[in-house]
Amino acid sequence: MKNCTLLVILFAISLIFAAPEHLADSLLAEMPDITADSSAYNAWKIDYASALRGGRIPRERPAEPMDWRVENGYVAATVDETTGEFEQGASPAGTGAYRKLTYSWPGAPGTGYIIYYVDGNTGKTDATLPNTSSNYMVDNTAYSIWENWHGVYIRQEITTVSLGGDPGENEQVKFKTVMKSADSDCHEVGCLVFYDTMLDDDDAAEISTAYGYTGRAEIFFGEDVPGIWRAYQDGYPPRPGALTALGILIGFEAVTPDVFWYGSWPLGSGNGWDDSDWISASGGTFRDSATMVKWYPRNVCPGDSVVYVTYYGIGEITAGLDLSISAGTPPFSTGCTGISPNPFVLDAVITNPGATDVTDVEVELTLPPGLSIVAGDNPRFLGGLTGYGGSRLLSWTIDIDPSAFGASACYDIEVNWGEGGPVFRTYCPFIPALNTVSVDIDAEFESLCRGDCTQLRAVIDTASASGREWSYIWRPSGALSDSTGTTVYACPESTTTFWAIVSDGADCIDSTGRTIVVNDDPIVELRDTTICLGESVTISPTVSPDVPGNIFVWFPGGETTREITVSPETTTTYDVLVISPDGCHSSDMGQVIVEICAIPWSVLLDPFVGAWSSCEDQDIRLVVQDDGEVDTMSIRFTVDGRAYSIGDSELAIEDDSILVFTPSSNWPDGHTVRFSLDSLSNDAGIIADSLPSGLFHIDLSPPVPVSFEPPEGAVLHTPHPIIKFAITDFLTGIDADLVSVTIGTATFPITASGIDYAFYGDTLECEINSIALGIDFFQSDTVFVAVESGDSPDYCPPNMAVFSWRFLLDLASSCIQFPNPITPNDDGINDVAVFEYPQMFIGPAELTIFDLRNTLVFRADIGPAGDFGDVENRLWDATDLNGNPVREGLYIYMIQMDGRILCNGTITVIR
Repeated sequence: MKNCTLLVILFAISLIFAAPEHLADSLLAEMPDITADSSAYNAWKIDYASALRGGRIPRERPAEPMDWRVENGYVAATVDETTGEFEQGASPAGTGAYRKLTYSWPGAPGTGYIIYYVDGNTGKTDATLPNTSSNYMVDNTAYSIWENWHGVYIRQEITTVSLGGDPGENEQVKFKTVMKSADSDCHEVGCLVFYDTMLDDDDAAEISTAYGYTGRAEIFFGEDVPGIWRAYQDGYPPRPGALTALGILIGFEAVTPDVFWYGSWPLGSGNGWDDSDWISASGGTFRDSATMVKWYPRNVCPGDSVVYVTYYGIGEITAGLDLSISAGTPPFSTGCTGISPNPFVLDAVITNPGATDVTDVEVELTLPPGLSIVAGDNPRFLGGLTGYGGSRLLSWTIDIDPSAFGASACYDIEVNWGEGGPVFRTYCPFIPALNTVSVDIDAEFESLCRGDCTQLRAVIDTASASGREWSYIWRPSGALSDSTGTTVYACPESTTTFWAIVSDGADCIDSTGRTIVVNDDPIVELRDTTICLGESVTISPTVSPDVPGNIFVWFPGGETTREITVSPETTTTYDVLVISPDGCHSSDMGQVIVEICAIPWSVLLDPFVGAWSSCEDQDIRLVVQDDGEVDTMSIRFTVDGRAYSIGDSELAIEDDSILVFTPSSNWPDGHTVRFSLDSLSNDAGIIADSLPSGLFHIDLSPPVPVSFEPPEGAVLHTPHPIIKFAITDFLTGIDADLVSVTIGTATFPITASGIDYAFYGDTLECEINSIALGIDFFQSDTVFVAVESGDSPDYCPPNMAVFSWRFLLDLASSCIQFPNPITPNDDGINDVAVFEYPQMFIGPAELTIFDLRNTLVFRADIGPAGDFGDVENRLWDATDLNGNPVREGLYIYMIQMDGRILCNGTITVIR
């Protein structure tokens, strides 16, 4: 006896510490007989359900109300706000005194469940499906929401509805779930509902379908799914007063399931999604009963939704209900050249959910443009349909014209029968468009630093890619981690365009390229600099490439500006990190060396401030000196507003300490050059505090004449003329020592005796006495006067100039004609008349002779004469214009020059 007790204890301990799946298997083997000891079975069932759910249900717990409750007096449901599981009760009298329709009514723990399917993932309530995201009540509907489970939004609705003509005739709890895409992809979604049927106190309720009662577990697929199922309290056939439940699979808002199963709760409670589990649980007898309703996965894309509905409650399907229509198109697959299947088979199931048979059933299909029937009669005559779910399957073969691709194609099914009709049902399947595969490359980074890598992902347009398998080829493959994957890693050494080529292995292919730019790290140089103790210095790195958007970070200090101003008391090392706009970075360190330093100085050598220079390339020279070394790179020299530094061609250091500025282009005349030494420091960074500046002037113009006498080309009749001139220079002034006068061939300084001069401002006036200078002039002399002068700049040779003029001397001062009279008889005595006139040594004149009747007798151009003995060109031989001798008599002569009458008189001719 003791040994037996010990074995029981060890067995209990082994159950407590066993793994949940092993514990469930052990418990299933120890299942009590529900008919022999219902209390023991109930205790076992709670343990078994707990083991299936990982031991979360305690063996004994009060029946606590669940969170949400919907009811209409005839049927009610409680919904767990955490898991979404629900339990049901019924009150056939409509009093609200509800009796069980499911085992756990009216509260936890719950032995039924729901399974949701998304893209190969299955989630079982209170197990692998997460808790609800939210839940609430609106009117008489309890909502359980899963916002995003594997990319799908799920909304479960539990509500009570009255489907009969009178209260209590057909009262149902409607299970409805809506599933739609929660992201930008299409998904395959399905649903399974498992009911743990228990009618009042009978946990072994018998089950039947529209096909009748068998007493064995059964499973139905597709068109064989019955329209209704029933559960019975206290066995079949039902006894008077016993509770009978009704489940509706076809008709009303029910979405015909793809699978319906009923059988043993212990065998079904641990099942999952696969049909094989449920097929294995079929065929045998059972006691504790349950049912399962399942909808295979449907494709749902963004903007669409899939709805699954079924009913479980109490009541009857009475005569007079309309026939129900359930139809569907196969899923279409599409390529780049066509869709499949095409033609496709359209199946429709016509079901009689009523209690009486119907006759003369006629079905007609109406198709939209683009769809046509290629096989199957239309309309179709079915004959009769039996009540309680009698149904018939109809099929048509439909061809799809390409014009219908890419749109919804709505078709109508109309049903008439001898006892009623018509009933219409409209379906709008979406006919997919041809694939136009489009691939893009999603790059984690499109711009890299040398040595970095980026993830590349080939992204195919999901609308085209749904349900297809794609192969990938990447080129060039040398810098890639993989050449055939969806996602690869690229580590290029230089800017490279990577290509992704995708193909479905059939008729769809596309390629695209993405250029990954490889950037070099910036080159950073931070030079050392030296300052004197107490000074500040601004330090800045040299960066290449130096582009806008570079980020700078300094250590120590943490400043983020390009340059920083520091004043360390001791030599300090600074580190600058430069991050380019591309994210590449580099750094360099430089020292600020602190010394105790002397101050550099500078003085101006030449030109002195305010000086005048006649050099058009006048340079500027300064002494720049320091006890140590002058930092020539610190020199900033400004000339006429432009700054120069060592390295510019205009600025140089000579003999280590002479700063020389040489203009690159000549100074303009009269220009004032302004200059300043703006910056000078030594190698220690000490800055000079007093630097020279100034200005000087440029004079490139020599003196210019103002006036001179006698005027140019004047004719003087005096042998000792007074010569005067005035010259001026508005810039540097005239240097009297540089002024000389040349008269003829004799040159005299203006300081010579006989020359008087005086300055009147910038003007020099001179007067020359030719007698005092001992200069003699003669008849018909042309006197040339030249004045040479120079100015007085402070730098460079003076600007010299020579100007000259001339005047003429004509010492004959009267009009003379001799002899008079004349005797032209060729004896050589007084044969001709000779004429003299003022300025005859200067220029020609016109001689005209008239008789006393004022008739022109003679005209001739005379002069000029070289001297007084030169008479050949200024005589008259007493002939007329034709060369004939004139008669004796008195004649009048006139001499003109340039239209002016110089001389006139009379002359007598005697023969």
